[in-house]
Amino acid sequence: MVRKVASVLAVVGCTSALCQSAGPRSIVFVQEHARVVGGSTIWRPDIWTVNTDGSSLKRLSVDSTTDPPGYSNDPAWSPDGTKLVFVSEQAGSQEGDLYVMDAVDSNGDLEGDNRTVLLTSPGEQYSPYWAPDGATV
Repeated sequence: MVRKVASVLAVVGCTSALCQSAGPRSIVFVQEHARVVGGSTIWRPDIWTVNTDGSSLKRLSVDSTTDPPGYSNDPAWSPDGTKLVFVSEQAGSQEGDLYVMDAVDSNGDLEGDNRTVLLTSPGEQYSPYWAPDGATV
């Protein structure tokens, strides 16, 4: 099983630490995508999940394909394994804001369902995490 997941992550180019869910056996990770903007190549991360057996690879953010490109980074599972909290810079924002989304994409739009902003602030957010009871971030 470990080899299969490792080979899947090698193929997609995992660029972050892995974080396994407490509930469903899934791993969340970040993959960076190259974009050419104004003649320069920039790298922007997006959030993906994969089952621990290597199946069901899913992209849950497409910020790197917006124009101008944003990013999604630093995902962390909720204690029940149903939601992800993460940092994201949406197109046009100046700093990374804090978001939460369901860890599923039921309509196939490459975005986690019920994506909601939790915090916008005049500063960068880093490494969010959930309280053990899942009630707060």
